[in-house]
Amino acid sequence: SITLNPQLLVDIDVTAVSACADGLITVNATGGNGTLLYAIVPANTIPSSYTATNTLAVTNAMATASPAGFDVYVVDNNDSPAICTFLLEDIVLTPVAALSVSGTATDPLCYDGLGDIDVNITGGIAPYNYTLVDLSPADGIDYGRTSTNVSSTTLPFNGIGVGDYRIDVTDVDGCPASSLTITINNAIEITADIRPILPAICNDPDPNEYGFEFDNVVTPAGTVEYSDDGGTTWQASPELRNNASGTEVFPSIRVEGAPGSYCQRDFD
Repeated sequence: SITLNPQLLVDIDVTAVSACADGLITVNATGGNGTLLYAIVPANTIPSSYTATNTLAVTNAMATASPAGFDVYVVDNNDSPAICTFLLEDIVLTPVAALSVSGTATDPLCYDGLGDIDVNITGGIAPYNYTLVDLSPADGIDYGRTSTNVSSTTLPFNGIGVGDYRIDVTDVDGCPASSLTITINNAIEITADIRPILPAICNDPDPNEYGFEFDNVVTPAGTVEYSDDGGTTWQASPELRNNASGTEVFPSIRVEGAPGSYCQRDFD
């Protein structure tokens, strides 16, 4: 009599490598004669042996070392000898770099102003989800926010308050990464003492003998100017005169920290 064995049928499932998990080649075979054995080897490699294991976990390192991919062999009859054989060549799994994220803070120009954080991602697979985590909402404002489905590896978070932050990201495969703590530092506060300028002789009618001066002035870096009318006019000297006795004044200090950008404090 003649025995006709079922046709050897093979189906292969491939799970891609991700930034946080191995890839997987799974061979599903039926039919043939007797016991089926498998070999999954780097492309263009002849198997030295066959086993009953029908899967291969592919790490990033393995995918990198085998850019041409992997070949799948299936033999029947327990390879003693094989009657039917199957070969599929060049199953390529692309390596993925580990996901990481960092952020660069820009401090506010003025005291209690708002700063920025520029985020940079390396590795993983786009699109990404970005989450800004406010670690110190001590001012009662939580500046945390999320941007989803972003194809770019860079993203700015603008207009955020002084304090500590962390950036959490995930890629398209759900692989996570978090930055180190990123700190937005406050600018130096403008402070000063205000001392009156009075004439040596009481009731001196000369207005130049009356006024005030700023003393013990502390400011951020920049060009400092002073005003006695709330900022309508400015001068470089901290000594402001020509205010007749009884005149109401409105002391102010401003600093030009960058061209055209000013920080101003009005002293009530």
